[in-house]
Amino acid sequence: MRVACDDADLRRRVKKAAGADPSASGAVRVAGTMNFKRKYEPDCPTVAIQEACPGRTVTQAELEALGLIAPPDPPRPATVLRNSKGDTWPSYQQCLEAAPLNHGGDAPDVSRADFTFALIASDWGHPAEQVAARLMEYSSKARENGQRYADVTARKAAAIVAARTRRPTGPAP
Repeated sequence: MRVACDDADLRRRVKKAAGADPSASGAVRVAGTMNFKRKYEPDCPTVAIQEACPGRTVTQAELEALGLIAPPDPPRPATVLRNSKGDTWPSYQQCLEAAPLNHGGDAPDVSRADFTFALIASDWGHPAEQVAARLMEYSSKARENGQRYADVTARKAAAIVAARTRRPTGPAP
């Protein structure tokens, strides 16, 4: 079954209703392969096809009627993400507190908090190198995954801000 959809919010809600990892890339696993993740060890699950309907496309209404789309999230109150010192860096703690829950539903999604922090810091004019350095300082995930994770997160955020504001993403002249 294929869901014809260009709506990112709808895709997120389908993933949520299915219990899928909300931060997954959207790639799929091939039937017969194993999902190797530490959390599944030593009994990693094997991907299997339960049912197939080749060529079938479903509508959003059909998915909703089957209860396969999670309801929209309630609106969140706007918050100013400045730290307690009042300086020009956003508050990482507030980004973490405002992040949606992780796939397990038991803690904030640190990746989303990291990206939100990087996006706001980039929007406030901080270069990607400085944002990555702050992520290494503040984020447990950045420290766990290393400098490359912090650099990629900061560069992606800077690219989005640059595209919106038409600012260059490279170092300041």
